[in-house]
Amino acid sequence: RTQPMPSAARVPTTTPQRRANDLCVSRRRRPGGARYLKPMTSPGLVCWWCCLVLVATLPHAATAERAGDGCYHVFLDLGANIGMHARFLFEPQRYPRSQYAQIFSKYFGDSDRSSLACAFEFEPNPKHQLRHEGLVAHYAGRGARVAYYAQAAGAKPANATFYPNNVLHDKAKLKRYAVALHQELGFGAAKRTGVSGTGVTVSVVDVAQFIADEIRGRATTTKGLVEDGKKPPSVVVKMDIEGSEFAVVPRLLDLGVLCDAVDFISIEWHTSEKFLPIDVEAHDGSRVRLETTAAATQRAETLKRRLRDASREASCATHFVISGLDDESYYADPYGFEDSGADEQTGNPVPGARP
Repeated sequence: RTQPMPSAARVPTTTPQRRANDLCVSRRRRPGGARYLKPMTSPGLVCWWCCLVLVATLPHAATAERAGDGCYHVFLDLGANIGMHARFLFEPQRYPRSQYAQIFSKYFGDSDRSSLACAFEFEPNPKHQLRHEGLVAHYAGRGARVAYYAQAAGAKPANATFYPNNVLHDKAKLKRYAVALHQELGFGAAKRTGVSGTGVTVSVVDVAQFIADEIRGRATTTKGLVEDGKKPPSVVVKMDIEGSEFAVVPRLLDLGVLCDAVDFISIEWHTSEKFLPIDVEAHDGSRVRLETTAAATQRAETLKRRLRDASREASCATHFVISGLDDESYYADPYGFEDSGADEQTGNPVPGARP
């Protein structure tokens, strides 16, 4: 199997120099034969000394067999766009309109998040690469762990063509949706009629297998933490993957990782006409094709019932909570990375963004 190596998640060797090499420039093979690909980096952002600082400031396990080792709490952001939910997690006081901040409070608590929680960001849009590398550096400087995967969340490893879906000719709509279009919120596998733009090839990861291999069974200590009033170890998943949920959710259910590892999952279901047509690959290689709102809605309702039934099973260890929460309270980020040394292109706040 092939899994990605994030910009800052894995510390498999012992010396600081080699740890920096593994984090920033190497291509490693794990004992099972799994290959972790070279992370996407920016020469102006990632360098030897900043990688050494990054390693030194991580408050997590020094040697990691799994990406999730050392993470007491885990947040998986599937379809991260510009990574606003990581900001809601680690700096909730700056984003008072965020509804997801309440989810983090419920499952992770309100203290020590930088030392207890890890955020795993899956975002395949190359336009947002520098932004995510800026987030990694920003939060490493604060002792928090953010891992960036420049891949799409899917049902099987593959390469796929994704489209920005940001082409509009209606001037009124252009003005109304200016920020959303700039952020390419519709970036995905669906080639929406008349607005798709030019496609790009992206790498797709089997996210259910990633949870099974890298998050479930992660090594972390709970000694004294629950007794001290901390929340029990939790995994929160946000899924906003522009139609690919119709392939990913069945895979999550079939592999059983929701009941094994996940406490809360929010899913945005893309059923309205503006998101169609949907044509994504299932884990068995078949195609999931949905061309009408009625067909997409029916498929979504079927999957919601399967999720509810699975969560209620006596054998389901987590009895995971399912939500339709879609927190887009901040399309753009009103704050920069003023203390991170990030590239100006990623560190400056978006003009006009409202705190």
